[in-house]
Amino acid sequence: MGDILEILIIEDNPKQIIKAARSIPSHSSLAGCKKIEIDIIGDYAQYASLTNSRIYDGIISNIFFPYNKEGRNEKGIEACNSLLNTPEFKEHLENYTGHYKNKILELIGEWQSGKTPLPLGGLVAHEAMKENIPCVLITEKHIRNPLLDPVFFQVYNKDVPIIDVMPGVDYESKKWRTAWNALELRIEDKSKDY
Repeated sequence: MGDILEILIIEDNPKQIIKAARSIPSHSSLAGCKKIEIDIIGDYAQYASLTNSRIYDGIISNIFFPYNKEGRNEKGIEACNSLLNTPEFKEHLENYTGHYKNKILELIGEWQSGKTPLPLGGLVAHEAMKENIPCVLITEKHIRNPLLDPVFFQVYNKDVPIIDVMPGVDYESKKWRTAWNALELRIEDKSKDY
């Protein structure tokens, strides 16, 4: 980490992109008052390209977004399957029974068939953890929604917060400032470790 904090935001909704850009300050108050530079992208292909050539100080990622500008494709489904096919997730799924387990399996089937948006933010968080890059996930879904369960499992107890809204709250209420505050604290904690 140099004099500039380089932050990556992944969001595909144009209204949310504007809100995200307005919510992140130009300087960090906790990380030595460093200047903040933000890259905002809207799909996983852009994420993969940028992170192959750059190391970010932190990432705030939406959970559901397309693999590329053309929308879902086989590579996006493969990426999600890589998380769903881990022995840990399969063991986690076995702990569920009845309607809830069936709902999760139904949702996974919808992702795999391309009927619903892909939870590629879970993959971003997983990759960020491997690279020791602080990451925060943000969503307009309520965290107890079965739709988030596979993603929640991937980041549970791994210091990757999921910032969400309360049930019934309009998606335009996404808590970008809260997500930034959570990320900034994790960046500060990481800098103390070095």
